Amino acid sequence: MADGKKAIGKVLIAEGFIIGRSVGYNNDGADYGKETIGGISRKFWPNWEGWDIVDVAKKTPGFPESLVNNQGLYDLIIDFYDINFWTQIGGDGIKSEIIAEMLVKAAVHEGVVPGISRAESIVHLPETGKASEILKTKLNLLP
Repeated sequence: MADGKKAIGKVLIAEGFIIGRSVGYNNDGADYGKETIGGISRKFWPNWEGWDIVDVAKKTPGFPESLVNNQGLYDLIIDFYDINFWTQIGGDGIKSEIIAEMLVKAAVHEGVVPGISRAESIVHLPETGKASEILKTKLNLLP
C-alpha cells in the first residue's frame, strides 16, 4: 500500500515545509490564505493546535527559522494532513504511490470532494466525492 507519510511529505515540500531547512511560513496580506505554515492557513484552520507553537515562536528571535527543527510542529502538521486529507481520500487502501500522491495533492489543493470526484471520473464511476471501496479497487487496477 502507498505510504501516507511519504505522500504527505511531497505535499509539504510543495508548501515549502522541509524539516531541517524551512517551515514554509508566509503571512502575506495579499495571499488568499493569509498566514500559513506548511500550507495550513490560519484563515481556514484557525483552531489547529499548531498555531499555539507558531504564536509562541513569533515572540522569539529568529522567527520563523526558529521553528525549522521543531519536531512537535512537524508532527502536528503531518497529523493535520493525515486526518484531513490522507484518511479522507482512503489513502491507506491505495496501492500505487503515484496515484495516492496525486489524489492527496488534489484533495489538499482543490478539496477532498473535488479530488475524489476527479478520481471517480478517471475510472468511470459516478462522481459522488466519497472515497469508496469500489473507487479504491478501480484505482488499484490502474497501471
